[in-house]
Amino acid sequence: MDAVLFANSRRMIVSRDQVNSMWKSIATYVMSEERPMHVLEYLAGFFAAREGILLRCTRPMVTSRYPVSETWLSWDCVRKALIVPDIRRLALELQWKMELRPGEFEMIKRIRNASSCSAYTVVTALRTVEFITRVRTGMMYGSLEDLHANGWLNAFLLAMIQTRMQSRSGFDWVQAHVEFEYEVTTIAPKTLTMLVSKHFAAVGDTPYANMSTAFARWCRESPATLHGRYDITMNTI
Repeated sequence: MDAVLFANSRRMIVSRDQVNSMWKSIATYVMSEERPMHVLEYLAGFFAAREGILLRCTRPMVTSRYPVSETWLSWDCVRKALIVPDIRRLALELQWKMELRPGEFEMIKRIRNASSCSAYTVVTALRTVEFITRVRTGMMYGSLEDLHANGWLNAFLLAMIQTRMQSRSGFDWVQAHVEFEYEVTTIAPKTLTMLVSKHFAAVGDTPYANMSTAFARWCRESPATLHGRYDITMNTI
């Protein structure tokens, strides 16, 4: 159990051998005595996400940046977007989802015996007030440099993409084509999706450290018209 908590708390990228080793140790842990249901839910969510990530991220992390200087995701455009409160609020909502670790959503949902709950509900139950205040303040008032230094820039870029998709095409792109780490399962999505974690975004079989690079890959492989009605040609890079 300690190995699972350690790997999950640090968002470690674990190999197939490491996952198999954790499977064996957890099987012994679970069968040794009766465990609370919320613990089993946590472990089930953790392993479902880990197996799904292993199936979908089969290549090394790409750390290079896509050249965005001539696109609407350039640094100048990002700085201008920082003055829009709605984009900051959306980025904060997305950041809460990126903060969730695999298994946490299922555990809190079971503890509260709720049919559904939001990412923010889970965060408030498992994170300190100081942490929540720091993230909220940074996302709502921080500069571009602050967002980058604290690892929040990907959430803001994701909010910019979602805002443009909705305003230009009336399309809820995040709902249809983005899958957060805590939502990942071994069931392959039917459409081209972006797997978003706190530290990377994966498209196809490759994880990318930068959101704009991952979005560029998604744009190259996605059709110009989605679901037969949404033209996204003005929203790609």
